[in-house]
Amino acid sequence: MLDRLSRMQANNLFCGRSGSCFQYHLEAASITSEITTLDSHIAPNTTNINTPRQVIGVGNVGRKPGEATYTIYNPNANHVEFRTVRYGESKGFTTAKNKVKANQG
Repeated sequence: MLDRLSRMQANNLFCGRSGSCFQYHLEAASITSEITTLDSHIAPNTTNINTPRQVIGVGNVGRKPGEATYTIYNPNANHVEFRTVRYGESKGFTTAKNKVKANQG
């Protein structure tokens, strides 16, 4: 993921695939990456990172029954906050089961 972050030249990379809430910080550093395919080997490439960057997992709904996790991001302050909401019959998010009788007239 950190390789993707450096290649995209973005300060924040939001990921939804994992379904988890997380925050990885990458301070000033260097990343060395290399690619090997069946046909060839590409020489290692080193990328220097001078500005702080982060990878953020945005959460999910339904991975754990009755629980949803999500991420709030404030771009003005570059602040990330994680929240959890519980739902289900005893938690307030229910649907009323109405029985409709046929009109017998």
